[in-house]
Amino acid sequence: MDAGVTSQLRTDVQALVTRMYQDGQTTLQKEPAVSQKTDRHTATRLAYTIQSNVACMQLLLWAVQDESEAESLCNRLTEKIKANHECKVLIAQQPLLLAVLETLGRLAEGFPIVGASVVASLRDFLVDPSPMLNKLHRYMTAEQTAKGGTLSITVSTEDNKTYSQVTTDQPKSKLVIIFENLRDGAIENICRALKAHLQVDKECVQAFLASLSNRLYTAEMGDRESTLTSVNTILTVGHIAVTLKDTEKTLESVLQIFHQRFCSPPSALDVLIIDQLACMIIAGCPAVHQEVMSMFNMISIESSSAYNKTSNDKLHGFRHVSLAVINAFANIAANVEGESEMHELLVRLLELFVQLGLEGKRASEKTPATLKASSSAGNLGVLIPVIAVLIRRLPPITDPKPRLQKLFRDFWLYCVVMGFAVEESGLWPEEWFEGVCEISVKSPRLILREHLSSELQYTSALKDDSVAPNEVNELRTALLTLLESPPEVIPIVNKLNFAQCTYLLSVYKLETLRITQSSCVDTFHGLFLYLENNMIIKDKAGMWQCIAAVTSKVFKIFLNKKAEMPKVKEHDEELEMHAQFFLVKFNHIYKRIRRVADKYLAALVDRFPQLLWSGTVLKTMLDILQLLSQSLDMDPNEEAPEFDVPGTEYKLRVMDNMADRESTVKDFVARSIGILQESMRWAPSTTRSHIMQYLLQMDTMQGGLHRHHSGLAIATESVLNYAGFSRQSNAAGGITLDHTSRYDNIDSSSFMASLSMRSRYLGEVEGMKVVFSSGQDSLASLLVRQLTQAAENRDDNKFKQAMFRVTALLISTQGVNRQLLHSLCWAPIQYFVAGSLEAAVRCWEWLLAARSDVSAQFMQENSASWQMTVDSRLGLFAIDSQQMSPLVYSQTESPQPTPPSVLPHHIWTRFLCERMEVAKYSSREQVEVFVSMLQKSLTVNVGKPHNIMSRHVTAVGTRFRLLSMGMSLLQGDVLPNTTAKSVLRERIYSTTLDYFSVAPMCPTQKGADLCDDIMALIKFWHSMHSDKKYLRPENITVTDTHSDVASHMTAAAQHADYHSGLTGDTGNLTGSMRSTQQTTGWMNTLSNKSTYSKKSSSVNRRTHGGNTGFVKDYIRKRTLILFLW
Repeated sequence: MDAGVTSQLRTDVQALVTRMYQDGQTTLQKEPAVSQKTDRHTATRLAYTIQSNVACMQLLLWAVQDESEAESLCNRLTEKIKANHECKVLIAQQPLLLAVLETLGRLAEGFPIVGASVVASLRDFLVDPSPMLNKLHRYMTAEQTAKGGTLSITVSTEDNKTYSQVTTDQPKSKLVIIFENLRDGAIENICRALKAHLQVDKECVQAFLASLSNRLYTAEMGDRESTLTSVNTILTVGHIAVTLKDTEKTLESVLQIFHQRFCSPPSALDVLIIDQLACMIIAGCPAVHQEVMSMFNMISIESSSAYNKTSNDKLHGFRHVSLAVINAFANIAANVEGESEMHELLVRLLELFVQLGLEGKRASEKTPATLKASSSAGNLGVLIPVIAVLIRRLPPITDPKPRLQKLFRDFWLYCVVMGFAVEESGLWPEEWFEGVCEISVKSPRLILREHLSSELQYTSALKDDSVAPNEVNELRTALLTLLESPPEVIPIVNKLNFAQCTYLLSVYKLETLRITQSSCVDTFHGLFLYLENNMIIKDKAGMWQCIAAVTSKVFKIFLNKKAEMPKVKEHDEELEMHAQFFLVKFNHIYKRIRRVADKYLAALVDRFPQLLWSGTVLKTMLDILQLLSQSLDMDPNEEAPEFDVPGTEYKLRVMDNMADRESTVKDFVARSIGILQESMRWAPSTTRSHIMQYLLQMDTMQGGLHRHHSGLAIATESVLNYAGFSRQSNAAGGITLDHTSRYDNIDSSSFMASLSMRSRYLGEVEGMKVVFSSGQDSLASLLVRQLTQAAENRDDNKFKQAMFRVTALLISTQGVNRQLLHSLCWAPIQYFVAGSLEAAVRCWEWLLAARSDVSAQFMQENSASWQMTVDSRLGLFAIDSQQMSPLVYSQTESPQPTPPSVLPHHIWTRFLCERMEVAKYSSREQVEVFVSMLQKSLTVNVGKPHNIMSRHVTAVGTRFRLLSMGMSLLQGDVLPNTTAKSVLRERIYSTTLDYFSVAPMCPTQKGADLCDDIMALIKFWHSMHSDKKYLRPENITVTDTHSDVASHMTAAAQHADYHSGLTGDTGNLTGSMRSTQQTTGWMNTLSNKSTYSKKSSSVNRRTHGGNTGFVKDYIRKRTLILFLW
């Protein structure tokens, strides 16, 4: 009893509540439910009356003091649930009826002695059954017959966890919901009462189950409500098994009841029994687990036999529950807990899958020859989604037990033979193929542990003697077709038997699906497990060559998948990880593995060139060189060492004897030199910067470079040998090189100077950080002030020192200090001379090599600073001075050219060209920055006075270097076909033509500078010459969802004026170009139209077919540009 509550108070409360309850019942008898004529006030009052009765019932339960009162309340509640109400009354009074059922259960918990009465009352309510359940069941049956629905079966455990198997497609009506709620509430409170009554009677559960079993038997003897009684009995028994699973003999008794009723005779109740057995397994009932699972296996096998042409009535008796068993397996797979339990279920499902395949094969052998084993493939296929549900919850299986390994091999054998692994085959449901895809992601590799030929021949589920020769030939043809018929494996495949062909097809299907479906970054690396398997290597039938052909085909699919991924930082890191893996495998102890790794590395770099100048890849390559060098110093008589490759999870194992070690080192040195040469050819500054950063890291490591570092030695030698020629020699061409010293031509001094500068200022900043250890922000502010002051004072030495110190602090500080980054990019504008830009470019290269994580932020700042030079009309964007006629000068005066100061932009554009080549393959974000930069730097106007970019001949090299950058973006697959891309092409063509809208000038450049500009012109001419193949209607977009871009194009076309009032024809081209008075236009080099012709403008909102006019217009302008050269 509650503390402080007297017996008299309980008695008084009980009397009061009893009167209130009776008054409420009287009211409900007068107005039991709401009708169409009931007004709103009456309906509200009725609802309040029901809720008050529910509250009264809870108070009556609280006020009970002894067993006699409890028995009296039980009788009163029993009368309530036995009442016969109309459907509308049931709808209105559902809360009250549910409260009655709950009160009975709680009453038994409070007074276990009345548990027997409560159980009997609820049992009669369910299996007698009560009039209200009868009425609701008849309505539900009639509704389902009319709508074609099915019964929804739900079993809940004691922790309110619900498992449901069969559901309806249509929404449930109110009466159906009420029926299910009342039934589930009665079953739940029966279990509650039984659990409480166990304290008084230990055999109450067995006695109750016996009474239910007897009622189930008598219901089949012609009871009018036998269906309702049987369903309620089975649900009650199943719920008792789940809730009271820890009670002695409960599970055994329940299983016995189900066994007695199952398929005796076959009926729809068998499906319900299967569902209840599955719920018992899910709830964790170890006592019956093995027996129930064996029963499910037996039903699956025998029901599959029933689909074959047999007259066994017993086998046909299981056919109606075959899908129910599959659903039960699916429910178990989705809910079973524990990794060991899931692995046990996986083995059981795979065994059933293989056994069903064998049964189908045996059945086909007993039937006429026209019946193939694949005719029973549907029996296997229905298990695929079940296995997929379980596999989805498991981690990838990497080291399976031999039994599980063989089962997976047989599983994939049947998937290949039966066609389950073929997408959109039209023969099987698409859901089966999706299940196979999910299984492939977690499936173990099909590695063989014993002798390959014997294991395939004697342990395979399908033997060679069961397959006709023509079918083997079909498999060989299919295999060669998938592998694209490589010449080296065609004679090998033509000699393979059935087991070998199916094994190769299984490996191919598994690994291709795994590559396409898996999100794991190192999925492809597992293919080397096949290539490294000793059983495959030692096979005399040439299986290794076939496996190598399979992996090559899978590698192509892998490359295509990676090429479709977005160009983000994570993608680059993944590619670098693959390159590191191939570099390690390049030094494998087996020569054939080394050849494969070399082939894949070359293909990977060819598809993703950014790996050539990746600092991570170069570092790993040099680290491996050092490890190989260390192996040469070790005693070959000792066990071969295994090294951990720094910065990776891979291990490097070297050869046992010294000769093989030296051969491996020699091969890898040659490959490393080749990689360095290519990287120096494509991105020399970036590569040199990475090598310098690697050297600095080695120097600052604990212990420093106390001994020889082979990787660094080779890298330094390669950089010095292939550092590129000096600017003068490179521009001069091969003639000069033949007559000068090799050391005069090679630009190695800049490498050493940059390395020295980095080392010096990095040390300075480290010392400053020690002094300013209490506040790093104050140090950053100090360096920024020094940089600003040096720029204002135009002091070359101090400016260079400040720039390098700011860079060193940025590198050595975690995170991104935007103040330092801003100063580093904007300071050269304050002091815009060649020397300041040379120092800035060296600092920028250092920063990008040491801190690749800030490249995106750096390019944004760099682009903004570039735009400032455009707005401030500096260098390349300066306003051209008026060209005076030679006649205005006297005989004593000498006219001098007044070229703009474009050398800073010349240095800047060289840096940007290389950065764009780097970003083009790796960062879509940085490419967009470059596109925006070019859009703002190039013009759509031709011949306009004081145009954006200088037309002086001194700026020709820098101008066309920028245009070459734009052409490189247009002629690749970097940019999508949007209006922005078409606007960029328009600006490139217009800016090119704009250069020829002034009178020709004599070059002011000399020597190497002039040659350099000529080379830039030639490069752009080749780009323009090859642009014709990119001028297709589908590549021209003149409308887009970006209305602002489309409007910009329209405005640009409207404002472009190419004729400027000039007259003439093509024949007067030379004279008109030389006329100094006609510098406002270029007259007859183009018709009197915008860069977009009027005809093209009239169709700029059409589809690709309407873009033909634009293409023709561009082709005409391209021809004109090539002619003007």
